[in-house]
Amino acid sequence: MEVVAMTMMMGGKVHRTRPKARRSAGGVPGAFLQGVDGTRIPLTPDDYRRVREFLLAEPERAVADDERITTGEAARILGVSQRTLTRMLDAGMIPYTRMGERSYRFLRLSDVTDYKRRRDEATSKALDEMRSIADEDGAYDIDYSDYLSRFDK
Repeated sequence: MEVVAMTMMMGGKVHRTRPKARRSAGGVPGAFLQGVDGTRIPLTPDDYRRVREFLLAEPERAVADDERITTGEAARILGVSQRTLTRMLDAGMIPYTRMGERSYRFLRLSDVTDYKRRRDEATSKALDEMRSIADEDGAYDIDYSDYLSRFDK
């Protein structure tokens, strides 16, 4: 069974079996929400999409801090490719652990969200500095109407 999303706050998981599986109550093939007690609730395609979007958009609200995630999940959270994430891991930008014979890499969700927060803060600070410099140099006071009028033809 392939786990598509991460553990939710209440301890359940969102699962999706292989595409060849039968449909669950008119929903996504094999998609269901499973509680900690083992109860399964079939998900419609719309429900599945909403749960998946929530888990990918707000992972810090969806899982425990010590939750381990895959490189694919971390790449989606950071908005980068898996290859870029692998380079970041090799450079020591985010801590990770290797597990199993095949040496898959796993990351703590809290490490990924901390890195994302730091990256976003640094980006915001750099943009603020650029705006400040542009404002001091008068870049916002330039009249571009003559230049832009050439494209109105």
